[in-house]
This record gives sequence, structure tokens and C-alpha cells, in this order.
Amino acid sequence: MRIEDVQRLEDALERQPPWDPPLGFVRRVVALTSVAGQQWPVRERSRRGGLLRAAAAGLAAATGAYVIAFLLSVLAATVIQETLTAIDSYAAFVELMTRVVAARALHVAWLSAAMSLSFAASLVHRVRA
Repeated sequence: MRIEDVQRLEDALERQPPWDPPLGFVRRVVALTSVAGQQWPVRERSRRGGLLRAAAAGLAAATGAYVIAFLLSVLAATVIQETLTAIDSYAAFVELMTRVVAARALHVAWLSAAMSLSFAASLVHRVRA
């Protein structure tokens, strides 16, 4: 439908007199469509069916709890294993760096001296500026 058609339709509806439903119209419509007055068949609940439903719900809850606990234990074991691997890797890194620094002690000393002098010179330069 085009916009012009919609506009013409709205104009035609606005020219019509307003509709007031007759008295009792709503009650008659509701009475025709209402199912509240009808009698529904009563269903007998068996005791065995209730017990089976309760047992099934309990079994489902227990199974869900077991699966969740199993997944959490696997997750915890994985996290612990990865943490231990990271700690071992860090210890190996520290040991390697200690060996490197000890093997190159003279180079480390000269590098430290140069960095100290550079830092001192930058401080003096800032104070004078």
C-alpha cells in the first residue's frame, strides 16, 4: 500500500461518525466466547505417577550436581597444573638470568656504572635548567 493510499484511507475514516456500541454488546460477545461456564473433565492423579515424577526430578537434579562437580574438579586440576608450570618456568627464568649476569659480571658492572652516570647527569642538567 502506498503512502497516498494510507492518507486517503485515514481521511475517509476521520469523516465517518464515531461508533458507539449498543448496551450489552460487550457482555454478549464475552458470553459467546467465554469458556468459563463450561465444565472441564476432572483428571484423577495417580499416586504412582506423582512418585515417578518426583523420582525423575530427583535423579535429574543429582545427575546435574554430579556433572557440575566433575567439571569443576577437572577445571581446578587444570588450573593447578598450569599454575605449577608457570611457577617452574619463572624459577627456570630466574636461574638462567642469574647465570647470565654472573658470567658477564664485568659487562654488568660497566653497564650499571654508565647508567648511574647518565642518570646523575640528567639530574644535574634538570637542576641547572
